[in-house]
Amino acid sequence: MLFYGTITGFLISWRQVPVVPVLQIRDRAPTGHQGREGFREIFCKRLAQPSEVTALAFDTTSNRLAVCNYNSSVQIYTLASSAKPCKTFAVNIANFIPKTVHFGAMRGNERELLVFGLHDGKMCASHLNPYILTTRFSRTLTGSSEIDSSSEPWEIGVHIGDAAVDTRRMTVCIDDTEHGAILYRLDDHQRVKTFPVPVTQAKRPRQVRFLDDSRAIVIGSDHGIVYIFDRRTGDIIDKLAVRGESWVQTLATMDCGVPTIFLAKSGEDSGRNDIMIWRKTAEHRFGSGLSETVIALFQVSMLLASLAFAYQNSELALTLDAHATPPPPPGHCSTAHPPLCAIGVRSQAVKAVSASGAAQREQENGIA
Repeated sequence: MLFYGTITGFLISWRQVPVVPVLQIRDRAPTGHQGREGFREIFCKRLAQPSEVTALAFDTTSNRLAVCNYNSSVQIYTLASSAKPCKTFAVNIANFIPKTVHFGAMRGNERELLVFGLHDGKMCASHLNPYILTTRFSRTLTGSSEIDSSSEPWEIGVHIGDAAVDTRRMTVCIDDTEHGAILYRLDDHQRVKTFPVPVTQAKRPRQVRFLDDSRAIVIGSDHGIVYIFDRRTGDIIDKLAVRGESWVQTLATMDCGVPTIFLAKSGEDSGRNDIMIWRKTAEHRFGSGLSETVIALFQVSMLLASLAFAYQNSELALTLDAHATPPPPPGHCSTAHPPLCAIGVRSQAVKAVSASGAAQREQENGIA
């Protein structure tokens, strides 16, 4: 499924279908090539109080879609089996322009919905049955769509260009259009760290995202550079250059096996505008293969030395045990060493026969 909003307030959804025209728009003639997988438009509806759709978010757990527009409207749709959205909730937040929306953490049986303001820098947190809405100062929305202003306000005090939420670590990274990315804790609203991004042309919104299991923070700029910061230290890990010195607002990240960044220039610009894909690669230093081989040989040598030492100690222990054990008495058969016992009895018998023969010969000599 693919959802997108338009500047005129339409919410449109497309479904991927096999062996159909690549693009087919309702009753119009099909376009594209036949016999290939493509997308078919299955839903197109203009939202209430139509205006530019500013943000979308989807929750895979509850199968619900959140939509915000420039007229301060926040709407939630449930996706039925037909994949056509069914509106379940709608509310207007006074004096508030939603810029971005995210589904947050689960709190008991309730799901948070975080909505971030644009020009006023508000972040409003609100309960709405299984949801919470958020702006800069926290307000609570109930299931009946009434606003409860009894909660303490959270005054961030910056212009929010974008926001990214890490529900596992309960943190949010906000694009401050003047200074850069700012990391906050959601539980106590404390600022954790600032990741400065220079402004060379104009203060513009820039998308910000977490990357590599939130080890890194990615943010665009107004001068054709995408910055990647280390979340813990705040150091710049890398700078991704986009052709020219254009505004880079559009970016997305994913961690499907390999951390990946999708980015493109924004605004009207001459020439082609490619969508670029960057992937994290393992760092191979010079001689790293040789060092790994040496380490492996050293480990094998240590293993062989340990086995040889254990073998020599076991031989020495057997030798000492054999010398320390006294011979068994005549006629005694040890079950521990039956062959040795049998040999000892036989030797004693031979000695006894030899002694009796010698005594008999002496007696015969005396008689003679």
